[in-house]
Amino acid sequence: MNTRDITDRKQREREIRRSNEQLERFADVVSHDLRNPLNVAQGYLELASDDIDCAYHDDIELAHDRMAAIIEDVLRLAREGQPIDDTEPVDLERVLEYGETSSGSGTGFGLAIVDEIADGHGWTLRITESADGGARFEFDTGPTSRTSAATRSPSADDA
Repeated sequence: MNTRDITDRKQREREIRRSNEQLERFADVVSHDLRNPLNVAQGYLELASDDIDCAYHDDIELAHDRMAAIIEDVLRLAREGQPIDDTEPVDLERVLEYGETSSGSGTGFGLAIVDEIADGHGWTLRITESADGGARFEFDTGPTSRTSAATRSPSADDA
């Protein structure tokens, strides 16, 4: 008789399913709670543009378009992940600075926020090169715990 204990695998499958469900709920909240006020703001801008000539209308419209693009990016990432197409070398010391991005459409806030969150928890964030040439993000969570690491391909375009 051939038997195997698959309890751990089944537990992991349940955890993944639960995480995916949470991510889908998050995507739904983002979609509803951010898109609706943005749509209202875009509608009022359209009405204002019809009635009032203002030099700032184009800037406001660009800001709305940027917010809509960010919402779409977050939804795409939450629902299906985002493949990394183009890579380029990035100075690691600078990727944690606010505004640092190699993407024309990026805000450069992503890794700076991650660094602040780690700092707020009393953790240390260290960035090194991974074995395959990408970036390796290490979080030292304290003297009694192990260092957790996440490895990323050699691009920080979305930071």
